[in-house]
Amino acid sequence: MRNESVRRSLLGCSALAVVMLATSLALADGVAPSEATPAQKKQALDHFTAGKTAAEAKTFDKAITELRASLDSVNSPNARLVLARALRDSGQLGDAWAEFGRVAEDATKLAATESRYSQTADAAIAERTELEAKLAFVTVTIVHAPADTTLKVGGRSIPAEQWAAPILAQAGTVDVVLSDASGKELARQTVAATAGQKTPVTLDALPPPVAPPPSSP
Repeated sequence: MRNESVRRSLLGCSALAVVMLATSLALADGVAPSEATPAQKKQALDHFTAGKTAAEAKTFDKAITELRASLDSVNSPNARLVLARALRDSGQLGDAWAEFGRVAEDATKLAATESRYSQTADAAIAERTELEAKLAFVTVTIVHAPADTTLKVGGRSIPAEQWAAPILAQAGTVDVVLSDASGKELARQTVAATAGQKTPVTLDALPPPVAPPPSSP
C-alpha cells in the first residue's frame, strides 16, 4: 500500500516534469510493447542488449545511443529504466531524473493490465527520489499573470503547463523571470537553489501600488 500511495503522489507531477528537459532529451516515440510487431521487437531487443552490455562496461555514450535506438522501436519502460540508470551513472543527473519520471508514468499505466510493470514503476520512483537529493528545484507561484505570460528559470523557458510542478534548476544562483508576450519583464526574483531542496519563488505580475505623496503639513 505504501508503494502504491507514493507512486500516485509522485505521478501527479511526473507527466509535467518529464517534458521539462524536452529540449535536451531525445524522447523516443516507439510503439507500445503490446503493439510491437515481431520485427520491431527484434530490433528493439538487439539495441537493448547492446545498450545494456555497454552500460555494464561503463561505455555510457554507446549505451545511451543504443538504448534510445531501442526505444525508437518499442517504448518499453524496462528499456527506459536502463537508459535512466545509464544517464545517472554517466553524471547526467537532470536527464536521468526526467527519464525516471517517464518510466514511472508509463510503467504505472501498463501495470493496470500487466502486473509485471509494477516492479518497474516502483524501482523508477525509488531511484528518482534518491536522485532528488543531488538536484535543486524551484517551486514557482505566479499571481496576476496576463495571458501569454512567459516564465524563465535559469534562462530556460518553462511551458505554462509545467508551472505547477517542481522545476529543475542548477544549484546556485538562479534567476526566475516572468515576462509578457512582448518580452517585457513583469517580475523577477533571484534565489539560491540548493541540492536536495525545493526553493519557493513567488512572482506577482502586477507592479506594487505607488505610494501617495505625503500630505502637506
